[in-house]
Amino acid sequence: MADSEPTRSRAKAWAAEFDAVRRRAGLVGPDGLALPADRLGRQLAQWALAELAPGRLLPWLPVAYGFGIVGYFTADREPAWWAALAALAAAVALALVIRHRPIGFPLALALAAIAAGFATATLKTLRLAHPVLAYPSWSAPVEGFVVRRE
Repeated sequence: MADSEPTRSRAKAWAAEFDAVRRRAGLVGPDGLALPADRLGRQLAQWALAELAPGRLLPWLPVAYGFGIVGYFTADREPAWWAALAALAAAVALALVIRHRPIGFPLALALAAIAAGFATATLKTLRLAHPVLAYPSWSAPVEGFVVRRE
């Protein structure tokens, strides 16, 4: 009994030191927010686990696909079609390799969906192959004719 008493007091002293270090580093909020922040953290973890349940990630695949398309349109210059296809092949291969990992597979699947969106936008642009202006034009003549009027 005498040996366990100093350990308890030392543990309390260490806990106070750790709290002081966390406070200096900005990792701990005010004392009144500790309990609500802990509850919020547990609730967020519970929601994340519910989203990882079987069948719950499927609606997020189109969102990831859309992020790939957005990534294409935010690129500074036209990406090479072979690079987009190589990234897609690598992402799909990665998803196949780690398909039995509970956390890695959803992340690899999201990466594959992003790469698929990027590759689709790249190949669609390549298929259209229209000329792009090399510099901004403020006034350009437009010619044409009306085929049908409603």
